[in-house]
Amino acid sequence: MDFGHRGLWSTMLSILGVILLYMAFTISTGIHVGEGMVVGILYLAAVVSLLSAVAFGVKGVLEREESFLKYVGIVIIIVLIVTITIWPFILNFFTY
Repeated sequence: MDFGHRGLWSTMLSILGVILLYMAFTISTGIHVGEGMVVGILYLAAVVSLLSAVAFGVKGVLEREESFLKYVGIVIIIVLIVTITIWPFILNFFTY
């Protein structure tokens, strides 16, 4: 099956993954009985979406697709990872 514009798919899946990750995090902060399964499904869907976005982006780069969107999906994921990694240091810096 050919998905065509891999850069577009990469960008859309990375945005979807970030939204799903945000939804899972906001639900997990005030979790009630029975919501654990929903949070787990959202986290799993977010990880699958982000990994698929990276795969589509890399495939677009390897096939020399003309669109710049192949890079946008990968950059969104890199910014997400850097933000999650640096966030505890930023909070620690501004709390003292």
